[in-house]
Amino acid sequence: REQTWLKRFEELKEFKAEEGHCHVPMRYRKNPSLGNWVRVQKENYRKVKDGDVSKMSEKRMKMLDDIGFDWNNIFTPEKQLPSTNNSKSSP
Repeated sequence: REQTWLKRFEELKEFKAEEGHCHVPMRYRKNPSLGNWVRVQKENYRKVKDGDVSKMSEKRMKMLDDIGFDWNNIFTPEKQLPSTNNSKSSP
């Protein structure tokens, strides 16, 4: 399980390098597993904050914090930020 977590973490870092943020949509077409993984991290974080049992460790929280992970927002396709790669300004 740790290797799977680390793999997704690396995928999140790649996403951030491409997009400039960690707001992965829940239905991210390029990597659907990553969007779900981000959602689960946020759920596990909330459990920790609520004093419930969670798989979120202090080490994982720090790793995510260190790359600028946003613990509060969950992005659906309707709410996702515009891609920095695809945005074009109107003349």
